[in-house]
Amino acid sequence: SVGPSVAVRLAEGGFSPATVTISVGEAVRWTNDTDQFMWTASDIHPTHQEYAGFDAFRPIATGGTWSFLFDTAGVWGYHNHMDPDRTGTVIVKE
Repeated sequence: SVGPSVAVRLAEGGFSPATVTISVGEAVRWTNDTDQFMWTASDIHPTHQEYAGFDAFRPIATGGTWSFLFDTAGVWGYHNHMDPDRTGTVIVKE
């Protein structure tokens, strides 16, 4: 089961909030509030290998959501694979 989640929106201006801080075992839930597809994935574009598995593996349509449970502490950069200039950071604390 997914633990408590922090909400992030993808809006026309990018991810909001751009940086979130959570604890190991918590999740982040992204909502696509744009009229384009959203594909949240770990840096580095386009291979997404910085945090293996932190990847939606598919485009999320307008109004859709995607959640990921973080089980590793660190500072994890991510981007919208469909528009890699849109970036954010998840800080995961022990």
